[in-house]
Amino acid sequence: MNLGKVIYSVLSNDSDVGGVAGDRIYPMHAPQGATYPFITYMIDGVIPHETKDGASSLDYVEIVIGCFGETYSVTSDLGVKVRAAIDRYSGTVSGVTVQNTTFDDIENDYVKRDNQFEHFTILDFTMVVKN
Repeated sequence: MNLGKVIYSVLSNDSDVGGVAGDRIYPMHAPQGATYPFITYMIDGVIPHETKDGASSLDYVEIVIGCFGETYSVTSDLGVKVRAAIDRYSGTVSGVTVQNTTFDDIENDYVKRDNQFEHFTILDFTMVVKN
């Protein structure tokens, strides 16, 4: 399963998300010196839904999406747009079928780097993916 293609497709095709982050949507981490604001995404865990008769036909996949920028207002606004794009998403992208997506949690924070603040909003989702 290549769930990264699903996440990238949903986010990059959403006009509200694209209006803020453009094509700056990266798997795992952004490249050194990436322009703000940007988004990162990663798979944080997979919980198979086993049956008595065989292997899992559904996986519950925990995904983490980070929104990064120079101000709190930009990252929190981008987080709202990401949530609107992904929460309750279902569909098929590149042969991967997502049955449902649910929003689980959000966190806002910042770090100081080179006398500047980097703000971030981290969103957690669970995607139910057919095998």
